[in-house]
Amino acid sequence: MPEWIHNRAEHLLAKNPSMSKSTAFAVDAFEGELLGDGCLCIGRRYTNACFRLQAKAEGQVLFAYDALYGLGGRPISFVRRSSGYRVTPTKMWQWVSRRSEFLTDQYRRWYLNGKKIVPADFNLTALSALHWYIGDGSLHPTQAQVVLCTDNFDDVSVRRLETQLSCRELLPKRRRTNKGHVRLALTGSCVDKFLSWIGPCPVPELSHKWLVIERKYSTKRVSDQEKTLMRYLREAGYSYQEVSARTSRNISTVHEAVNGRVRHA
Repeated sequence: MPEWIHNRAEHLLAKNPSMSKSTAFAVDAFEGELLGDGCLCIGRRYTNACFRLQAKAEGQVLFAYDALYGLGGRPISFVRRSSGYRVTPTKMWQWVSRRSEFLTDQYRRWYLNGKKIVPADFNLTALSALHWYIGDGSLHPTQAQVVLCTDNFDDVSVRRLETQLSCRELLPKRRRTNKGHVRLALTGSCVDKFLSWIGPCPVPELSHKWLVIERKYSTKRVSDQEKTLMRYLREAGYSYQEVSARTSRNISTVHEAVNGRVRHA
């Protein structure tokens, strides 16, 4: 790892004495971000690679930035204009790090012919799983199912992640999307085991990923907990259709729950 990364880390530690050294640059956190939305970029004009992360949630980008402060750069916000299915501009957050030989070495390790893979020597830890889940995981609260996206990985990489999860008694099941992408799903008792393993939510605006709701068999009755989740998602900018998909409820039920016209469980 280059010296300037250590220098930035030491500067951060000097400003925050209570912070541990591993927080200044956590390798596990870096690898977890690469499992999710993070990527390494190397262009024709540059000899070294940089790390890039882009997301809609500000907290997600700042959480990664705090863990990988030593890489340099600074998160910025921008507005992504309408295109295709997007009917309104969306505020996004992006962080692009400094370029370094260290990141170039990681690019050679994590990319094969320009496509991201999971290295053979990769070891999944609670910290890397936490960053993976925050960046590219989701929770279906009423179905008690955690889904970890592996859309851009080849079959060999997916099998490596399956093995890593299985070694920790988390038994993933393959789920195929309408577009043919493979994702790993944890169901039943594995959901609570996984959420306990990675620890509490560090990003308040993503706390809905930790909210598991006991499934109700009535299509109309909604618990107070589920109503709170629906309202939170609406306030966060999700459409009624998106809230319906995340809570496995009919759109009409979501409308009534958000507007306070549905019966309690």
